[in-house]
Amino acid sequence: TFKPLQKVTRAEFFAMMLNTGLFEEVREGVRLEDGLSKFQSDVMNKAYKVGLLSGSGYDSEGNLKVNAGGIITREEMASVLVRASKYSFTYSALNDVSFYDLKDYYDISDWAYKAVNEAYHIGLMSGNTQGEILPQGQGNRTEAAILVHRFENMMNNINWNVTYKE
Repeated sequence: TFKPLQKVTRAEFFAMMLNTGLFEEVREGVRLEDGLSKFQSDVMNKAYKVGLLSGSGYDSEGNLKVNAGGIITREEMASVLVRASKYSFTYSALNDVSFYDLKDYYDISDWAYKAVNEAYHIGLMSGNTQGEILPQGQGNRTEAAILVHRFENMMNNINWNVTYKE
């Protein structure tokens, strides 16, 4: 069964993104940390090859640390989505929303701030009815499916002023 409220791992989210078919390999694979299942290893290596995955450093043996089985947070999903878009959006083209109206914008990690801000402004992410974006919240299958669907629609139907990043 689908289990829409089940938490999503990093590997599962990357698999969802890769299944859009929108990505091409841009670099060689990398050695990944030990202990990954075949599914996790295949997905995370492919995500690295297409530029979606940067990892969290290297272990003492030179293997990229990816925490494939860890539950992905909303700010991590935002970071992946913005990295995946390959576009730099001009603010004249963004939704007319105020990021600072969100009650919890200050909870966003420093490393994810720009990505969450951009994902919010381009309409990939939105606040809940309480005016929160919940950046530290763990992503579930429903949220992940919605975000990947919005991303896929955006990439297939871009109709605003964008500048391609090389």
